[in-house]
Amino acid sequence: MDFKKKRLTVMVLAALTVTASANAAAAQDTARQVSVQKDVQKTAELSDEYALDDVTVTATKVEEKVKDVPASITVITAADIKKRHVTSVREILQNETGIYMAPTAETKDGISLRGFGSKNILVLYNGQQVNTSFDGGIAWDTFPIEEIERIEIVRGASSSLYGGHAVAGVINIITKSGKGKPGEIKTNLVVSGGSNRTWNRSIRVSGSASEKFDFNVGYEKRSTGGYRGYYTTASGKPSGSAATTVDLPKLSDGTYIIGGRGRKDKQSENYFADFTYAMSPDKKLNFSYMHNTYRYNYLDAFTNAYDANGNGIFSGTVKTQEGTYVTLKPSSYLGYHGEREQDIYKLHYDDAKNKIKASIGISDITKEGYSSASSSANIINWSGAGSSAQYPSKNYSTDFQKT
Repeated sequence: MDFKKKRLTVMVLAALTVTASANAAAAQDTARQVSVQKDVQKTAELSDEYALDDVTVTATKVEEKVKDVPASITVITAADIKKRHVTSVREILQNETGIYMAPTAETKDGISLRGFGSKNILVLYNGQQVNTSFDGGIAWDTFPIEEIERIEIVRGASSSLYGGHAVAGVINIITKSGKGKPGEIKTNLVVSGGSNRTWNRSIRVSGSASEKFDFNVGYEKRSTGGYRGYYTTASGKPSGSAATTVDLPKLSDGTYIIGGRGRKDKQSENYFADFTYAMSPDKKLNFSYMHNTYRYNYLDAFTNAYDANGNGIFSGTVKTQEGTYVTLKPSSYLGYHGEREQDIYKLHYDDAKNKIKASIGISDITKEGYSSASSSANIINWSGAGSSAQYPSKNYSTDFQKT
């Protein structure tokens, strides 16, 4: 009897164990299903956030989804630009794959795409070429940052579509256009600042005056007081005559840093406008315009040579801490004064029903050049003779498509 009771007890415990295991397994399955559902939901959310539905018009001159184009393409949106807190197109491009931007590119050129320089990279502004006809260079401070809707980068040869400049690829800067409900007008005001008296001020007014007419107009001004840079060097001579001994920083190549041009003060102003008129539900006419004025100069030249009273020395011969002699010239400290003025016009017609697109554009650089002091300058505040170089240029473009 005791043996039967023991066997019954063992059977009951075994049944309870199996039941508990089954319940635990079911609980684990339920938890796993919930986890899978959460993962699926999270993946779906991420998929929505990073959906590959960006559209490009640059790669083939026809609007297509990036994922359907057999080319290396990057689309940088206005939202991306806002997140990066940049102040120029140079800063936007410098972190993109295959692109190198030299520090000197803040003024002009300095770009490399897949090993090719600016002469072999076509840069467009709303489809209009902005490479200068003088040397193929690009002035990166031309473009208003707050006005950019997106930047399309097409890597690889595109000369069959765009001509000789597009050997390495194409960079198309596309601006914002007016849109909204009829009678709705929006105003966007941006004021931001930074170190070295850096400021960015812009205002943009856009909207729809009627069901057929959209507009977008604005103004942007960027300026900076700059920082000390462009250091000047000179070689020492074993013999000479000098009344003053100075302590100059020395480089590994044996030359001495005698001073520099000072701060690079620069200012860029933009006026821009975009108008779209719907001739019919299928036909649209668009006109865009942008004017840019850019100025820069060097201020507060400085020297590393000082006399016993702490006064800066910009001319004459000084003796270094190593017993060598260095000759100082005021012209070595004087920088350039540069300027540029440019107008870009673009007229575009789009007939969606008949699949016709036509456009005409002009890029007119009325001023571009710089002036510098003569090598005979004998004082640091020189206002006498010097040299000037100017190279204005124009680009015209026409395009017609029937697909």
